[in-house]
Amino acid sequence: MEGVDLAARVAQLERELSSAKAKLLELRDQRDLLEMEVDDLRFQLGKPQVSVEQLQDVEKYKRKMEEYFDRLTLLELVVKRYQTHVESGENKNISDLKTLIQPFHPRVQQIVSAVKASFDKFDEDAHLIKACEAAFDKSKEIRSIPGIGLQFWLSIDEMLDNKLADYDDKAMLVCSILRALGADASVVIVELSDASTRPLVSLKFGEKSVFIDPNSQHDFYAYFGDQSTALGRMDFDGRKVTKLLHQFNDREYVQHAAA
Repeated sequence: MEGVDLAARVAQLERELSSAKAKLLELRDQRDLLEMEVDDLRFQLGKPQVSVEQLQDVEKYKRKMEEYFDRLTLLELVVKRYQTHVESGENKNISDLKTLIQPFHPRVQQIVSAVKASFDKFDEDAHLIKACEAAFDKSKEIRSIPGIGLQFWLSIDEMLDNKLADYDDKAMLVCSILRALGADASVVIVELSDASTRPLVSLKFGEKSVFIDPNSQHDFYAYFGDQSTALGRMDFDGRKVTKLLHQFNDREYVQHAAA
């Protein structure tokens, strides 16, 4: 009898153990689900709450962007229609290009005064290179944009007021500032390996040159050295400088033999 009762008791304990294991697995699954819900709740609580007013603002900005896009499309159509007429008044000959370098422009002089004021008793011989570096860094506030397919020159006031310029205009502005500082600076138009052109600014300090790409954010001394070495280090998305075409400032224009 005791043997029968013992066997029955063992069988019952095994069933209870099996049931307990099943319950434990169920509880573990519930725990895992609960942890996931808690994590999700923490994530939701950590996110900034978006109000109805904010959603309305988003829709307002979206409509505004669509309006701007439509206006730009209309302006593009107008520009294309009158492109020939506009460009007829924007053509520049060699002497005209020199006039685009304007070291004595009042706004340029203001920038130069601010740069010089950052030095304790500015001395051109001692501080010129550092002043040119400061001026180049200041010019980075002007956003560079690719050309719009229309020959059109921006004035210095237009560039400074709107904080933007196309590649050629930006080079003219930077050269104007550097010339106003007293530097031997000129705009240099180079040809790249894909036959496109790029405006640079050249600075000469004795036997050494500094080439600046006004339309990038590089360090001032990135292209410092003799001309061949400095230009050889330049890379424009895989395109290299192949030759100099021409260069100019407010005083002279040079057509390079390699052009």
